[in-house]
Amino acid sequence: DAARIKFGNSDDLEIWHDGTNSNIKNSTNDFHIRSDSLALKTADNSERYLKATKNEDVKLYYNGNEKFATTAEGVDVTGRTETDLLNVSGVSTFNAAVDIDAGLNVDGQTDLDELVVAGVSTYNALVDIDNRLDVVGGANLDQLNVSGVSTLTGNVSFGTSAFFGDND
Repeated sequence: DAARIKFGNSDDLEIWHDGTNSNIKNSTNDFHIRSDSLALKTADNSERYLKATKNEDVKLYYNGNEKFATTAEGVDVTGRTETDLLNVSGVSTFNAAVDIDAGLNVDGQTDLDELVVAGVSTYNALVDIDNRLDVVGGANLDQLNVSGVSTLTGNVSFGTSAFFGDND
């Protein structure tokens, strides 16, 4: 313990065991490990921590299971990913539900096949509904313009007056 092997004119590289840990110390420039395939494994050789292969991928493991790998397009993550800040500057594709707890701000056009809103929705501009609007419970409208057929069932109530044109 504590005996050191030293390399270089200024002892630039040292290898030693301190009684508890084994150490390699490089005190100048980069420390290079050269190999066309590199694996970091447990002491008993039963599990990998890291596997890197020349002109291929780099893989990281948790408890022997692959969790992260580089690909030609970027990275592949297996399992849940937690980030403090995620900035996406391109197309994002989601193949399952997306849960956004803090709000969603969309500038520009958004095409949705089905939108279910549980709670209050506020619109500050024109809302264009091409097929059907179904309101359950009532609606307070400041202005309603209807072009086309309107079918009213039940009692129709007018405030103080109603105006009908000739032949109406």
